[in-house]
Amino acid sequence: MTRLIDLSHPLETDTPPWPGNPPTEVTVLNAIPAARGVGRRPRPDEPWHVNVTAFRTCNHTGTHMDAPTHFYHGLPTIDQVPLEHCVGPAVLVDVSHIGPRGEITQADLRAHEEMIRTTRKIVLRTGWSSHWGHADYFVDYPVLAETAAIWLVDRGIHLIGVDTPSVDREPNPAHYGGSPQ
Repeated sequence: MTRLIDLSHPLETDTPPWPGNPPTEVTVLNAIPAARGVGRRPRPDEPWHVNVTAFRTCNHTGTHMDAPTHFYHGLPTIDQVPLEHCVGPAVLVDVSHIGPRGEITQADLRAHEEMIRTTRKIVLRTGWSSHWGHADYFVDYPVLAETAAIWLVDRGIHLIGVDTPSVDREPNPAHYGGSPQ
């Protein structure tokens, strides 16, 4: 039996945005009065209410997924990524031994090559999620080395999950080195 594990952080007004991006805004547009309990329908003379909330955020806020078009013009947008690429069995690789500003290399991944080729999905556990909400979260996180990104692409990977804000930092060698074929 397959078990689904949600790795996302809640999207709230205090969700830290990518540096330089605007904060998340959550606005309640309409709320059901507390007096309207479960199973209680309004009387004909009462106004009808529904819960309606508006969200405004950048696509790189909190838990997010980069679409291929993020770095490559003309490639699929997020709505064009097949859902089966986003869910299903994945290889969990513990790379928590890599410290701040360290690099995840091919050597860290090789022992999992057969499963990587089979699932085509990998989740890298760096332990950096413990920095969520702290000042260093967007600064010192470990990254995927360009050569490791190329190695994964060469093995047919279509999903890399990380517990960091990104797989790399500027000038984005893993994004460009792991270019789609």
